[in-house]
Amino acid sequence: VFYLLIDVWNLRRWPFVFTVVGMNCITIYMVVSFLRGEVNDWIGVFTKGILEPLGPAGVIVQSCLVLAAFWYMLYWMYKRGIFLKVG
Repeated sequence: VFYLLIDVWNLRRWPFVFTVVGMNCITIYMVVSFLRGEVNDWIGVFTKGILEPLGPAGVIVQSCLVLAAFWYMLYWMYKRGIFLKVG
């Protein structure tokens, strides 16, 4: 499906989201492994009052906010040409 979308139909704008993550995948792996799930607690400090009325759906919204925060951090690194690599 990706071959068809990207190479055959030449739809090359939407994979940029994955390009940003792929260029610094080691960085995101290290950040998540160092924090070990504490990110949701930190985000919860800022969003508890807003997301609490949503009930179980608030957890999904909170997870999307964490994902967006990580992606923006990787995008910031991508724009400045900061890439971590092993070896």
